[in-house]
Amino acid sequence: MTDGGAKLNCEGCETSTFSTDTMIVDGQLVHIPGLEGIMEAVRKMKVPKRRSVADELLARVKALGVVPVGLEGRYRSALMDEYDRRYLTIM
Repeated sequence: MTDGGAKLNCEGCETSTFSTDTMIVDGQLVHIPGLEGIMEAVRKMKVPKRRSVADELLARVKALGVVPVGLEGRYRSALMDEYDRRYLTIM
């Protein structure tokens, strides 16, 4: 990936840009429609337990039908990594 200002260019990615609706799952860049809104909505819920945050994130993303069968645990972990990356420094 190369620095393209506010966005990162991703060579070989479908959209060719790293957007706020993408995250890394098992080393692969994955597009999740509305991810930024999902993350923000869950953050605003002020859920006190990390496990509950992870459960809520996964439930919302699974409702979109983008989580492959059998990869729920990996997506759950990746969602929490992304959540921490976005919000841990501002909490």
